[in-house]
Amino acid sequence: MNIVYFYDVGFSRAANMALPVPVEEQFKCCICLDIFTDPTSIPCGHNFCLYCIEGYWDTRKACECPLCKETFGRRPKLRINLGYAEIIEIYKRFVIEYF
Repeated sequence: MNIVYFYDVGFSRAANMALPVPVEEQFKCCICLDIFTDPTSIPCGHNFCLYCIEGYWDTRKACECPLCKETFGRRPKLRINLGYAEIIEIYKRFVIEYF
């Protein structure tokens, strides 16, 4: 089943003006500074590329969030956030089509 999405390019620009952080920044990993690849959510709720956060944790004694510094007693088992990954793919298609 294919879902068709209709976007108003003007809406995207208006949304960016209303948000404290531009829409495109919501889809970027703060470790690699690129659009998420295999996005994963860690227990504090922040998102990173799966390989970025694993690599970050490999270089630390304790597993902590690079953003809020919350420390996790045991290394969390990470999984790709499939819903967020699909939203990112829709965003990528939108950017390619309209910009």
